[in-house]
Amino acid sequence: KILMHLGVEIVNLNKKSLLHYYVINPDKTIRWIYPKSLKYPSFLNFYSASSIKAKILSSIIKILFKIKLGGFIKSDEFLLDQKENGLLDTILKRHKWDSYSIFTGTKGENRKVIIELNANRQTFLFVKIALTEGAKHLIINEVDKINFVKSLNFNSINLPDILGYDNTLGFLEQSNIKTKTCLQKIEFTDKHAVSLYEIYSKTSKLTNVSQSNFLSDITKNIQDIKITSQNKSTIGEYKIINLVTNLEILKDTIEGKDIFNVALAHGDFTPWNLYINGDKLNVFDWEMAEFEMPVLYDFFHFIFQSSILI
Repeated sequence: KILMHLGVEIVNLNKKSLLHYYVINPDKTIRWIYPKSLKYPSFLNFYSASSIKAKILSSIIKILFKIKLGGFIKSDEFLLDQKENGLLDTILKRHKWDSYSIFTGTKGENRKVIIELNANRQTFLFVKIALTEGAKHLIINEVDKINFVKSLNFNSINLPDILGYDNTLGFLEQSNIKTKTCLQKIEFTDKHAVSLYEIYSKTSKLTNVSQSNFLSDITKNIQDIKITSQNKSTIGEYKIINLVTNLEILKDTIEGKDIFNVALAHGDFTPWNLYINGDKLNVFDWEMAEFEMPVLYDFFHFIFQSSILI
């Protein structure tokens, strides 16, 4: 279905076909697709090399490509026929490029395909393509939030430029702001702190707790946990009860306040979306950004996600 959405199909052989390699996920679904002719592993732009294990794997893949043994990492291969005026064909015709690679996205209601285009061994463009209505809404939100943040003229943050956007087709083209000199840190540094401080200083305000969106979201999430735990629980009944009890105590604490400090939140402020570039922080993926979120939400999200996923 993903290939059909992009306007390509697997074929036996014809003169327009191009041999592609692909790499699979642990569940045997396809993760990355790239032409056999790809000279360097540009698909690693989709891969977060935050942990030591990930850095080692990334280095091995780069070495294999450097010694022209990149084919060893493939899971298999197929011939793809690119349809005239299909979505992939339309995107590729818009730019000058040497090669490309495709990330098929994460399973779920907000699934997106991401294509990177590269030239002179450097990725210059990412294209997000929505596969669901939920993903379309996230792309719309990302465009809105990037434009808003750019209008504030931040001194400590770099954002990608929007190079193309089609709400009907559900795709967004963005520049690549991950340069070769950028650093990805799993620790929360002063650069991260300065960036969040500037966001809060320019967007924070006091709001009535009882009328806030985040309080209603907290209440809904607690109810969802209760319902989900009744249908399927793998962590034990006692732990679920303890989790819900603690969350309700926190919710009651928030409800006990009349006003609350809120600000713009990136929503996915994690090491894999952030790159230190000199005195600035390059920040990607604004699709989860929201206004009027509790101040320090992004700080908590960074610490929590880093401790779990890295």
